[in-house]
Amino acid sequence: MNKRVILHFLRFSVLTASFFVLSASQVQAKTFFVSTQGDNRDGLSWATAWSELKNIQWNVIQPGDVIVLDGGRHHMTYSTPLTIFQKIATQAKPISIVRSNEPGHNGQVVIAGVNGTAISMYNSQYINID
Repeated sequence: MNKRVILHFLRFSVLTASFFVLSASQVQAKTFFVSTQGDNRDGLSWATAWSELKNIQWNVIQPGDVIVLDGGRHHMTYSTPLTIFQKIATQAKPISIVRSNEPGHNGQVVIAGVNGTAISMYNSQYINID
């Protein structure tokens, strides 16, 4: 191989490697938080948690993501229903909604809902609620 071919190959390899690193970071699952104590900013921590179930920003939730519900020390009550519209995950990457197991946030989660409805899903697939 001459120097020009080797240089071209190395450039291609570096670009390919960069692409794969970028792609892997883009598909990494995120954890979001819901707590009546949150400031409703972005859901990325307890402090910035979405303050009610109706405030979950479904447009940012992707397959494989986890939504953690705060149960407080003993219990936490959410007054709005958990309503999921047109969110389609995959069998390999479901969206999970779980109660926190972190001390201080692992109490009972109560979803009061509206008119007897606590959880509704419309055109949604592979949503795990634990």
